[in-house]
Amino acid sequence: MKPEVFLVEFQEFVASCPVETLDDHGRYVFLSDLHMGDGGPRDDLSRNRELLEAALGAWYLKKGFILVLNGDIEDLIKFDLPSIQAAWPRVFELFDAFHQAGRLRKITGNHDLDLVDIKDYAYPLKLGLTLDRNGKRIFVCHGHQASRFYVDYDFISEFFPSAAFTGLPVLWAYLPSQGIPIGHSSNPNPSTTACAGPWKRP
Repeated sequence: MKPEVFLVEFQEFVASCPVETLDDHGRYVFLSDLHMGDGGPRDDLSRNRELLEAALGAWYLKKGFILVLNGDIEDLIKFDLPSIQAAWPRVFELFDAFHQAGRLRKITGNHDLDLVDIKDYAYPLKLGLTLDRNGKRIFVCHGHQASRFYVDYDFISEFFPSAAFTGLPVLWAYLPSQGIPIGHSSNPNPSTTACAGPWKRP
């Protein structure tokens, strides 16, 4: 794909996404790449379960934040949706609470894009979101759309995990990612940023 063609197509993609107006009182929290799995050893997020549930429930939900889930929340490349939902009931309860309060925005990524084909999925899905404040805009998307390589060869992210699970010597899908275990601090510093999910992913 020629760069100028890609640029035009990406601009069209941005223009097709909904626009939300920011006001003086709106507060947003963004989560991305949780890669929620079945709770087993291949579930990269399991070690940070308590951190995620506490941050969402005890702080962001109670404080009135709008929750933006910016892609790859459920890892549908490695797991099926029912097994993910069964392993993470409290997290989905919290998602439900944000949604019922009108404070959930859910953007798809390359690992959970198949959610758009599930007719009874619980939350409205977006491919991207523009936040506007007095004509100044911030565009939010998962990011894989900005990769010319991914746009041309998106099937690769599905092939490698599948190949690994059928016995081929592809180790990527088996290697655990490392979160940052800071969830047990008795004196949390409000300026600290926690990585609740995997941080090494294509």
